[in-house]
This record gives sequence, C-alpha cells and structure tokens, in this order.
Amino acid sequence: MDAHEEGRNINDRNRNFYQRSVYVLRNFIRYQNPTMANVMFDIKASRPQYDRLNAVISKQNMLFYLAATAVHVTGFMYMSYFFRYRRVGFLPVLALSTAYFNAFESINNILYKTLVDKHVLAESRQLGLEAHAQPSGTRKNRGFNFI
Repeated sequence: MDAHEEGRNINDRNRNFYQRSVYVLRNFIRYQNPTMANVMFDIKASRPQYDRLNAVISKQNMLFYLAATAVHVTGFMYMSYFFRYRRVGFLPVLALSTAYFNAFESINNILYKTLVDKHVLAESRQLGLEAHAQPSGTRKNRGFNFI
C-alpha cells in the first residue's frame, strides 16, 4: 500500500487541495530530508522515534538556516566591499552572478550535509532505522508506483 492510498493515510480522506497544501507547507522540513521521508512513508515507526527525529531535524534545520544566512550575508558584504568603486560591465556581472550562484548552491549543500543530514543519519541509525537511512543527494531504488 502506498502513501497516497486512503488505507495508509486515513486522515487525508476528506481534505481539499488547500488543506493538503497547508499540511505539506508545515511539514516541508521533514519531506526535504530523504531519511525522514523514508521513515515517514516506508515504515510505521513508533511515536518516540518520530519525536526524536523531528526534534533533531527541527534543531539542526534552525542551525543550518542561521549558518547559511551568516555565510551568505558575509560573502555578499565582502563582494560589495571589493567591488565598491569599480565599473563592472555586463559580461563580468554575468560571470560573477554565475559564479556566486554555483558557490551558493555548493555552500548550501555542504552546510546541509554537515549540519542536518549527518545528525539525522546518526539518530536514525541509533534508533535502529539504518535500513531507511539515506544520505542527502543519493537515490534509492523504488517501485514504479512510488510518489
């Protein structure tokens, strides 16, 4: 039985699109982590296991957002200081924005893996859920009918 079937998720039976969208918005932090999504959809874990994983992912996500904000604000301030009196044409601006975009993505991936994913994986292994532990950015083979 899959997550979208009513037998698995009976609380979703009489909800409209707006109510389902609000649910996804409130739980997006849990859906974006592959290990947490595996635990939520592949097995029926106990309530204390969910609570411990939710506590770890909530705390570590807050640290991730604070660290990412600090790193990017500092980087942007440094670039603003460095380019303060320079006349920069269109092509250099395009090159700088492309470089900053790639750096932004790489920095966020590194921060997420070290601040969030590492702790969620350790906690899931400690709880005996190592079969469902999946590092961020990796694929897990699934059936054709998986959402």
